[in-house]
Amino acid sequence: MTEPFILSTAGNDRVLRLTLNRPQKRNALTRKMLADLHAKLVEAATTSELRCLVLAAAGPAFCAGMDLAQMQEASSGSDARQMALADAQLYHDVLEALLALQIPTVAVVQGPALAGGVGLVLTIAIYVFQQTNLTHLDAQWASLIVFVLSTLSAYIVPPSANDAPVSS
Repeated sequence: MTEPFILSTAGNDRVLRLTLNRPQKRNALTRKMLADLHAKLVEAATTSELRCLVLAAAGPAFCAGMDLAQMQEASSGSDARQMALADAQLYHDVLEALLALQIPTVAVVQGPALAGGVGLVLTIAIYVFQQTNLTHLDAQWASLIVFVLSTLSAYIVPPSANDAPVSS
């Protein structure tokens, strides 16, 4: 039996730890991984005992984004457009579920986060970067990327009904 791609552990400390567990593929996200992650996030949202969620990853990379081999395979089918839309919706649902959690969220980023992996990190409230060899230039680029993506997130993730402006 193979190990699950999303490991879930919760201890007596009331912290739920979700671990992306596909290190041989740099934790590239498959449809199954996204569906499993979404299901665990929905479950976490309804678990009143939880006080914190930690998202981590196994292996040298946090997340390489979407699994390009799976996307390439899907693009050759007759339903390629529907698959692409379904994939985008599933990824959106995961990000929305992370943003909607009413508990603190922490990302333990032990290695590179690329493409969709950056999106996962940006939906988390607290980031812990374990890589200690970042240079000043790397930090400047990271700041610029975070600024650009956070600005664009207003257009990518629609606001909830609670964020609607109040008219006077």
